[in-house]
Amino acid sequence: MTIVAETTANLKLPYIAAGQAQKHVTHNEALRMLDALVQLAVKDRERTAPPDEPAEGARHIVAAGATGAWEGKDHHVAVFVDGGWFTFAPEPGWTAYVTSESRLCVWTGTEWAVVESDPPTELHDLVGLGVGTRPDAANAFAAKLENALWSARYAGEGGSGGLRMVLNKEDPADTASLIFQTDWSGRAEMGLAGSDDFTINVSSDGSVWTTALRIDAASGAVTLPRTRLACGLRNLLINARGLVNQRGYVAGTAATANGQYTVDRWRVVTAGEALFWSEGDGFRTFTAPAGGVEQVVEGINIVAGTYVLSWVGTASASVNGAPVANGGTVVLPGGAQATVRFSGGTFALPQLERGTVPTEFEVRPFGQDLAMCQRYYEKSYNLGVKPGTPSQAGRRNQTTFQIAAVHRADIPFRVVKRAAPVVTIYNPTTGAAGQVRAYPDADLSIGGIYVQGEAGCMIDFAASASTQVVFWHWVAEAEL
Repeated sequence: MTIVAETTANLKLPYIAAGQAQKHVTHNEALRMLDALVQLAVKDRERTAPPDEPAEGARHIVAAGATGAWEGKDHHVAVFVDGGWFTFAPEPGWTAYVTSESRLCVWTGTEWAVVESDPPTELHDLVGLGVGTRPDAANAFAAKLENALWSARYAGEGGSGGLRMVLNKEDPADTASLIFQTDWSGRAEMGLAGSDDFTINVSSDGSVWTTALRIDAASGAVTLPRTRLACGLRNLLINARGLVNQRGYVAGTAATANGQYTVDRWRVVTAGEALFWSEGDGFRTFTAPAGGVEQVVEGINIVAGTYVLSWVGTASASVNGAPVANGGTVVLPGGAQATVRFSGGTFALPQLERGTVPTEFEVRPFGQDLAMCQRYYEKSYNLGVKPGTPSQAGRRNQTTFQIAAVHRADIPFRVVKRAAPVVTIYNPTTGAAGQVRAYPDADLSIGGIYVQGEAGCMIDFAASASTQVVFWHWVAEAEL
């Protein structure tokens, strides 16, 4: 091959000509150029004049406006060799590492541009991307860092000023969500997990997940499956604190019949057994006998669904004969009565409420509990007076007129009963049942109780006077 040019095409290294004398000179010049330009690393690129005491082999990129030995050599590569400066004009694409800046620069034909400050403006179809770590087959994008920032492009920068991040899935049954982990074990997830409803799910082990919040995609309705809102009148058990005791039941008194009522709404199941209690902190802690103490919940108060039963104490419980653990659930049909029984231990603050998770015990005002009890049992006596006790306080007083040889008197109830009750009349002076006291001191037996209804009734009795002042107490019972 015949070489026509005197230098190489790219680095301009001199060829040794055929028959050339002093070949070593040309060879050494080529080596000097190779040493200067191959693996090019320069000290800096800001100088316009050579340093005062350059080291042998020192390399610099000459800045614009060069003077002295570098005059007219703007942007050239200058190398100090054998006591003098040699300069080389760069070709487009030459790269040089600038040690003072720790940057790689490339000659574009007009400037030495920093490679890092001129990245590609677009990236397409990458198989993987890692920031501080490596992606893998399961995670095409992976980042290991301490902070990440997303900011909207402001209107002054050509943007809208807003920012939206989109997570898209193909089908409703697929998942598009964010998962939060502790040491690579999932603890919380938010998004569209297996449906189009937005959910927040939590886990204590990364395997078993519980939905804490769900927002229906169609209606926007929010449900908290594991949280009960503490709304009022959620406890279906009446007199759950056990403070209402209109019958004047004495703790420990043995029942004389099966299903005998004690404190309001609670009855001892088996004759011969008794209910005991201790009182403190605004409620009573009951001790239920082996046969049990129970309350029948009126069906009109029950909507079909799942209910949870909770209490404080050692007693066992059942609903409609089926055992229920403390905090356990039971499915009840709508409109049907439900019997809640506690047996063989202590119980306090019992609560039967709709849902699957017990909430804090609902403390109702005493007056509200009393009125709820009076739907089933009501008396004219003061609360602390047992029916049948001679007492003038709270008695019913009425002046009656003789009609067809008898006198009639009416009794309005304070609270409408669940059904027409069984009414018992008591003499306030003697306590005798079935009598009224006539002024001034006669005891008259009643002839009967008439027009019994949920809101009241009427009684009659025989008296010779055309008008008569009478007094009496009454009890109306409409228990389930």
